[in-house]
Amino acid sequence: MCRILIGLCLLITISCVQRDTNPQQSDLLYRDLKKELDLVSKNVAAIEIEYAERLNELKSVVPQTGQIKSYEKKVFESKNNLVRLQQQKLFFVGTAACDGRIN
Repeated sequence: MCRILIGLCLLITISCVQRDTNPQQSDLLYRDLKKELDLVSKNVAAIEIEYAERLNELKSVVPQTGQIKSYEKKVFESKNNLVRLQQQKLFFVGTAACDGRIN
């Protein structure tokens, strides 16, 4: 009877201590960073496609028609948007990686 009681007490004390295997899932900051990272990653992909299209449009512009400046401006703006989003992506990856949460 005593062995059963001791065994039961040990079983209860051992089974009560369970570590959370994914503590980052309960962290609101981690979830917010992950959401922002996913959003920025999608935007980077879209802006890369837009930038490639703008470069192709610039190549197809007829010289000496005055369109070159407007197309160069569009390419410049697309490039700036792409660089800005890539920097944001690096920030979100680096911020979460400092905590050791995003691999």
